[in-house]
Amino acid sequence: LALREHYLRSAQFDSAGPAQEALQPLLEASGDRSLAAVAEQSAGYSLQLLGRVDLARAAITRAIAHADVSGHVTALGRALSTRAQLAREGGDSPAALDDLRRAQTLLTSAGDALGLRGTRFLAASLRADAGDAAGARTELETLVREAEQAGALEGVRDAWATLARLHRQNGDLT
Repeated sequence: LALREHYLRSAQFDSAGPAQEALQPLLEASGDRSLAAVAEQSAGYSLQLLGRVDLARAAITRAIAHADVSGHVTALGRALSTRAQLAREGGDSPAALDDLRRAQTLLTSAGDALGLRGTRFLAASLRADAGDAAGARTELETLVREAEQAGALEGVRDAWATLARLHRQNGDLT
């Protein structure tokens, strides 16, 4: 699993493919649907970040199926969040919003603050896509405030940059 993740994150797809092929039967043989859900969710997220949309979508579909069966709420919430991002990137805002809302509910119930910050950034992006700059700013300001309060500054740089861009577009910054 760690080797496959390393290959995916370093864009070594020639090595990641065989690692995934070797991992799949091991996950199935283990019978641990929670582990399979986490592994597929992680792969789907990495593949989405790398722009490998078809592979990401397939991994996320498997993650959702495993998480549904196993009851792994965090993996399901994060997988739905990734599927929402894929829908947004594909221009399907209604599907993105549906998955986003469900992901937020699940991640809230699981107490997954990091996952929730990701959904907040996605919500801001969807609002900006719809022309709701004020709503996007509110989402981003909340994300930054919550991350700062938690001392968890990962990903906040992107939120600050997006927030600054929105303020600039609105004429608040010159």
